[in-house]
Amino acid sequence: MAKNRKEAIERLARLEAMLRYKAREGGLVYGVYAPDGLQARHLYNMRKVNGEWVYTSDPHDITIAECLTPILLRPKRFVILVGGRGSGKSLTVGGIVDADAHDEAASAMCLREFQASIKDSVHPLLANRIEEYGLDGFEILEKEIRHENGAIIRFKGMARDPDGVKSAFGFKRFWGEEAQTFSEESIRKLTPTMREKGGMMLFTANPGSSEDPFSKRFINPFWEDLLRDGIYEDDLHLVIRVNWSDNPWFPPELRAEMEFDRKTLSRALFDHVWEGHFNDSVPDAIIPAEWFDAAIDAHLHLGFKPSGMRIAALDPADVGTDNKAYGERQGPVVTHMSEWYEGDANDAVDRAIGEAKIHGVEAFVWDRAGLGAGLRRQVTEAYAGTNVIVDGYNAGEGVKDPDGLVELDHWLNNKTEGDNLLKNVDAFANRGSQDIYLLRRRFEKTYEAVVKGIYHNPEELISLDKAGIGEHMQKLRAEVCRIPRVYNTNGKFARMPKPQMRTKLKMKSPGMADVLCMLMQPPERVKNDDYHGYNVPSNY
Repeated sequence: MAKNRKEAIERLARLEAMLRYKAREGGLVYGVYAPDGLQARHLYNMRKVNGEWVYTSDPHDITIAECLTPILLRPKRFVILVGGRGSGKSLTVGGIVDADAHDEAASAMCLREFQASIKDSVHPLLANRIEEYGLDGFEILEKEIRHENGAIIRFKGMARDPDGVKSAFGFKRFWGEEAQTFSEESIRKLTPTMREKGGMMLFTANPGSSEDPFSKRFINPFWEDLLRDGIYEDDLHLVIRVNWSDNPWFPPELRAEMEFDRKTLSRALFDHVWEGHFNDSVPDAIIPAEWFDAAIDAHLHLGFKPSGMRIAALDPADVGTDNKAYGERQGPVVTHMSEWYEGDANDAVDRAIGEAKIHGVEAFVWDRAGLGAGLRRQVTEAYAGTNVIVDGYNAGEGVKDPDGLVELDHWLNNKTEGDNLLKNVDAFANRGSQDIYLLRRRFEKTYEAVVKGIYHNPEELISLDKAGIGEHMQKLRAEVCRIPRVYNTNGKFARMPKPQMRTKLKMKSPGMADVLCMLMQPPERVKNDDYHGYNVPSNY
C-alpha cells in the first residue's frame, strides 16, 4: 500500500510539474548566432509559444548556429547532421535534447553503436549543457537524467543488444551519436522504434565510407544536394551538412590543429576529418581519393573531348552477394558505369551486350576468370560476323609484355627515371596488379594536369564523365580508392587479393573498379573462335 501511495505521489508531482511548464509564457529562448571572422555574431532570439516560433527580445537561455535552426523550425522524423570535426553538431543536438526535455517533457533515448559503459555515452555532454545553461528542474543521476516534469533521458549501446531498442516506449527523441558506425542491423531495428506523435530521430555523424550502412541510408541519396546547398529536406528527412566554418564558436585550439593538419595530411584525409567528406581510402591505397576526385569531368576541365575506340567491359559475377558491373569508355573518357545484382552470369552478358550494341561499342572485354570462362561462346557468338573485338580478361594470369619496361613512380619512394626502370615481369605479381598500377599512373597524371597545371598527353589521362556515370560515381570512388597494395614476398608490386579484402577490410568484390581496370587496357581479339570439340561446363 505504501509503495502504491508513493508511486501515486510521484506521478502527481510529475503531472503538476508538467502543467507548470506548459503554463509558462513560452519555452526556453534560443539565441541564434552566425560566424563572423573569428567572432560569433548574435543575430536574434526566438522561443516557441503555443507551438509557434516567434522572435523575442528576452535574453536567451541556450544558443544555436543559424545554419542549424531548420531543426527547430522545420523538424522531420529523421534529422541528420553530417560534417567534420569542430562543427558543433553534437553540442547543438545535446542542447536541443535537454531543451525539449525541459520545455516539452520529451523523453530521449541516446544511442551509440558501441557503449561499454555510461562514460562512453553522451551523458557527460548533456550534463555539461544543463549546467552551462543553468537549466532548472533536472536531476543528473549516474546512469540517466531526469526532469521534474517526468522527462527521462537514457543511454544505450546498440551493438550488444540491437533488439533491446524495440521495447523503448514513450520516447519522443532518439539521438544516434557517431552514427557512421551504426550497423545495418542497428539501423533496421532502430528506425521503426519511434511511435510517438511529434517524435524526432536525430543522428550526428562524420561520414565514414560511402559504402557504410549509415551512408547508404541517410547520406548517399542526398549527397549532391548537400554539396551544392548544404541542406536537403523532404517530408521525412532533414539533412544538414555542417562544418567548422559554420560554427560561430569554433575554438582557437582546434583552429591551430586544423591548420597543422592542412599542411601535413593528404587532401582526402583532411577533407574527411575537417570537411566531413567520405573516407573512401585505406592505408597504402593504390589510387588516392584526391586523384580520383581530380579525374571527375577532367576532360571538361582540360578541354578535350571523348574520341577514339568505344570499349566496353563486363564483370559477370554469378548469383551471390557480389555485384555485376559494366562500363564503357571512348578514348580516355569513361562514359558509362553501372552495377546490379539480379540474375546470373549469362543474364549479365545479355544485358551488357544489349547496352554495348546500343552505344556502338567497337571492343567488348569480359572477365573470363572463374565463372567467366564458360561465357566465351555466348560472347563471341553474339558478335559473330562483326568487326567488334572480343577479349577475355584474367587478372590472375602472367603480366602483359613481360620484357617491356615500366617506370615506377614516387609512391614507391624512388625516382621515375634511370635505374628505376624494371621489366614488367620483375615489377608486378600478375596481370591484375600490373593493370591497376597503370590505372594509378593515369589517375596520377590526371591529378597533375587538373590540380597542378602540368601538361600530359590526354591519351595518358583518365576522365570520369559525371553525367554518364551518374549515381554510381560515389560507389565507384569507394571501390577504386579502397584497394591497397600488399607487399609481395618477391618484392613485386601486388594488389590485395579479394579474399583478404573480404576478411581484413570487410569489402565485397569491387566489381566496378575491376571493370575500370579492364576498360583502360587495349583489348586483343580472341584468337580461337572455333568451338569444335569445346565442352561447356554443365552448370552453365
